[in-house]
Amino acid sequence: MMQELEKSRQALAEAVVGLTDEQTRQAPAPGKSSILDIVEHLAVSERGMFSGFAAAQTMDTPFGSHAKAAQRFEAVGAGLQAVEAPEAARPTGRFSDLKLALAAFDASRRQTIDFAIQNEARLDFLAARHPVAGPCSGYKLLMIMAGHTVRHTKQIWAIRS
Repeated sequence: MMQELEKSRQALAEAVVGLTDEQTRQAPAPGKSSILDIVEHLAVSERGMFSGFAAAQTMDTPFGSHAKAAQRFEAVGAGLQAVEAPEAARPTGRFSDLKLALAAFDASRRQTIDFAIQNEARLDFLAARHPVAGPCSGYKLLMIMAGHTVRHTKQIWAIRS
């Protein structure tokens, strides 16, 4: 799971290498998100999803299963389930450029990975809350976060091609 968080962070960074400011701001079609919009959404979403740990309760028995978490990662990463972002996670121009948006994402992802490392032994016992998926284990929430980044990184590559 830590590998998925790091791999998805690296994949996002690679997807935006070499883009001009103009390329990051250009939407592929009217009503569609630009690359800057997508990275802003990822930065804000990462912080929002991480907040699901704030009120997490520690359970006596594991909450959920790794198999279901892996299925969720695959489904989210493949983009099989189109989900409208909560209002708070929608892009609004919070960042003036891609560099700032990516730095915000990286800072949030670093916090996420640090939390995962520090709490690895108890992730299955944490009853966390995802803003859209609702209650889930800490492990599953982290897998959703990684899958979410994978999904939008694919979207960036599609825009680039």
